[in-house]
Amino acid sequence: MHERWDEVKGDMKASEISLNPYMMSPNMEENFSALVHEMTHLWQYQNGKISRPGYHNAQWALKMREIGLPPNSANGRGTGQAVGNGIDPEGKFRKAYQKMPEGAKLPFLVDQNRPQKAIPKRRQTKYQCPIYFTVMSGKKGVKLICGTCSAEYREISS
Repeated sequence: MHERWDEVKGDMKASEISLNPYMMSPNMEENFSALVHEMTHLWQYQNGKISRPGYHNAQWALKMREIGLPPNSANGRGTGQAVGNGIDPEGKFRKAYQKMPEGAKLPFLVDQNRPQKAIPKRRQTKYQCPIYFTVMSGKKGVKLICGTCSAEYREISS
């Protein structure tokens, strides 16, 4: 976050880059890529055209391409709210990463053995019209009638 912290007395302000350990990958190169992604946002706040929070604009996308982290997004331009990035095998980022000492890592560990959240069981049952194949969901045992053909829906497996 740009200028997240400031002195109680004085004009000094400091920015913050946060990386959530629970979102980290076991692949350290991907983690450093995420860090540089965020550092590019900070570069833009300090040197470029600032967009609304969370938005990745064309200037940011260009800088990412320059450093070898080509952005990818649904619109194909590398801009928008939800933008990830790849790693150019011949880019500056990859070359710098490969020069890092073998033991270099971020100052926390990725817990690969942390318990995963259980996926809740589906509480509703799926039903399908035998003629029009439309699908509905409802409580187990509910009687559903197709509004088009008046056929009774049949329970189907999810």
